[in-house]
Amino acid sequence: MGTAGTVMGRGDPAIETRALRKTFGPIHAVDGVDLSLTAGRIYGLIGPNGSGKTTLIRLLVGLARATSGEARVLGTIMPSRPLLERIGYMPQADGIYPELSVWENIRFFADLYGGTDGSRAREVLRLVELDERRSTPALKLSGGMRRRLSLACSLVHDPAVLFLDEPTVGIDPALRVQ
Repeated sequence: MGTAGTVMGRGDPAIETRALRKTFGPIHAVDGVDLSLTAGRIYGLIGPNGSGKTTLIRLLVGLARATSGEARVLGTIMPSRPLLERIGYMPQADGIYPELSVWENIRFFADLYGGTDGSRAREVLRLVELDERRSTPALKLSGGMRRRLSLACSLVHDPAVLFLDEPTVGIDPALRVQ
């Protein structure tokens, strides 16, 4: 059994589920999912609306408890509060503060995870190409720019695992590739 501080071996899956289920009354949102995903790769969930993609992600990041089965991230059974500092999560809806500037949002999320010297915050600001908008209140950004800011906020603590729910909605094609 892993803990938040566990060092993963090369053969260990970064994300693993066994017979994972989540029901909401008669609705089987996640129904017996088995996964074993190795580190260092990008995986995507594809399916129609209502097929349980967001519910599965919420189970993996620890925002929901499974009805049955097990989910492990980096060897730790989820949900696990101590593991949260090693997970990045960008939900479907923007999780930013509209009254704060771009820079203030990024620094706020960095501080939630113990803060940084500012170099990581500047790095993600450049990565999402918002460095020229650093003083702009999030409220005044376009929808695509708000998504980029949400991405920066989910990356600022340099997570070991990153979960993105509908990451390309509102993002221009050139930035999708980057």
